[in-house]
Amino acid sequence: MVRDYVKQETLDPLRGVGRWLAWGIVGAISLLFGAVVGLIGLLRLLQAVVFDQPNGLTWAPYMIVAGFALIFIWLSLTRIQRPSLHKES
Repeated sequence: MVRDYVKQETLDPLRGVGRWLAWGIVGAISLLFGAVVGLIGLLRLLQAVVFDQPNGLTWAPYMIVAGFALIFIWLSLTRIQRPSLHKES
């Protein structure tokens, strides 16, 4: 009976934390990879289509992409809703 209680109160919550962390890490890496690939694609699009003339604005696509990256970071930080593993009642 004591063993079942210890298992219920310690091991099961630790397994839940492990699953929560594993899926969180996989999701974060996937989102990061997608954001980086998307930002590089946007940079190449701007360089090839919009800023293709030699007019001295070669820095502009980098600033535009940096602005989009900052917007993505801001959106990510404002969407974090669950600060802990404890369920609120």
